[in-house]
Amino acid sequence: MAPSLPPDLSRLLGDGWAARRIAEVDWLATSLGDPGGWPPALRHALALILRSRFPMYLVWGPDRTSFHNDAYLPHLGQKPIAIGQRAEEVWPEVWPVVGPMVERAAAGESIWSDNL
Repeated sequence: MAPSLPPDLSRLLGDGWAARRIAEVDWLATSLGDPGGWPPALRHALALILRSRFPMYLVWGPDRTSFHNDAYLPHLGQKPIAIGQRAEEVWPEVWPVVGPMVERAAAGESIWSDNL
């Protein structure tokens, strides 16, 4: 069973569908580990996207773990729940194009695409 989120993180993330899903994932089975040890940058990025009404998707860490907010759900279509999954497993059909962009961004490069 997944450990529950620390109270401070639960308050930060709010109570939407995606926040509840984050609380259900067995994070110990991922490279991110115990949410109690997540870095402040991840916590704050999650608070930002989860409280936004604009569709947002976040990829974090060496395994490119996926997070998204409630507004992003329609963008997933028939895909399985993405939270806690590796981005390349969620988006295999576009990963050959998007993957190198993600890697460049992770290396600190600012990226942009017109009409992607």
